[in-house]
Amino acid sequence: MQAADFASAGEAADMLDASLDHLAATDWTALGTAAHAEMLVRLSRAQTKLTAVNAAILAAFTAGNGYEPDGHRSAKQWLIGKTRISEGAARGAVGWRRRLARHPVIAEAMTAGQVSESWARQIAEWTDPLPEYKRAEADAILVEAAAAGVPLEDLGVLP
Repeated sequence: MQAADFASAGEAADMLDASLDHLAATDWTALGTAAHAEMLVRLSRAQTKLTAVNAAILAAFTAGNGYEPDGHRSAKQWLIGKTRISEGAARGAVGWRRRLARHPVIAEAMTAGQVSESWARQIAEWTDPLPEYKRAEADAILVEAAAAGVPLEDLGVLP
């Protein structure tokens, strides 16, 4: 599928909202299980991409201390106060920001939809103990194997 051309990130976010509104209004009971299966796969891929994009935006926001003008002492506190998410959800978002900063190969794979969010987390856990100079290489090997269809339990023997 060809990437859409948007005038701004805000315009793209508006289209995302409109798309989700359309999906939420769909009568899924009227469609067959093949449509359900396809949409579940596509939404899982979209969720993974959304996590990667959210982590990238949060990294830029944190680097610029974007939370300070609103009187918050951290990005986590800002997320809780401004986006009205729970502390656990904010901690999860900050965790993804930190994780993907340590694992740019995994961040790229998530953005491309090559690896699921849960597999990305597991791969990062496996390669975190490695020295930084070896981590990217190990991440690349595991992501490539995952994208080729190697099951997660088999990936675990590679690191």
